[in-house]
Amino acid sequence: RKNSVYELGDEGGDHYDGQLNRMSILTQNVDGLHRKATTQHVTELHGRNDRVRCMQCGAYQSRYDFHDELEAMNEGWMNDASSIEEVGGNNDDVDGTSKTSREQLLRPDGDAYINRDDYDAISIPPCQSCQKGFVKPDVVFFGDSVPRHVVDRCYGAINACDGLLCIGSSLAVHSAYRFVLAASKGDIPIAILNVGETRAEVSGLELLKVEAPSGPTLAALVRLFEHT
Repeated sequence: RKNSVYELGDEGGDHYDGQLNRMSILTQNVDGLHRKATTQHVTELHGRNDRVRCMQCGAYQSRYDFHDELEAMNEGWMNDASSIEEVGGNNDDVDGTSKTSREQLLRPDGDAYINRDDYDAISIPPCQSCQKGFVKPDVVFFGDSVPRHVVDRCYGAINACDGLLCIGSSLAVHSAYRFVLAASKGDIPIAILNVGETRAEVSGLELLKVEAPSGPTLAALVRLFEHT
């Protein structure tokens, strides 16, 4: 606990260094913003949306490179799909939103709206490594399981910590809530910063609740530390 650090390796390799206290971040987000902010000791519980993984050999590839390859192999299909969208662009939907503006939006999973239902002619690039397997975004979709080594790393961080702070999560999904349960069973202090009741409160866990929006609250906390 105190004066021990649980180092989080990329694919395992976790260890204690036994010297300084540091913060480990367990995130449910797949957008990679923690890495872009150069935050250290981050475990992305539900994966990363910026890369794809081969379902046969396990090799990783940049999702952007895969998109480029996919587009190059299906240039004709893409041109046809764009033509269909332009034809339908002048028609307004029942909600008053034009098809063009709607189709230019991205879905929550990062996919785009495409006004075409025929996908049989699309060619799918194989894995660049084994040339056999198919790839999928390296994220945990609903119904998938979090990789065992990621779960173990998260439990290791919980067991090594002095306290757990949950920020901006209802904890409705068990894949994250189980670590709160583990902290509670280990008598590790729990604090929650969130608007609205969380699963931990419904379950009656002992915790400190801060009922406030996470963005403004954390920004105010940073300003406080900067002036102390």
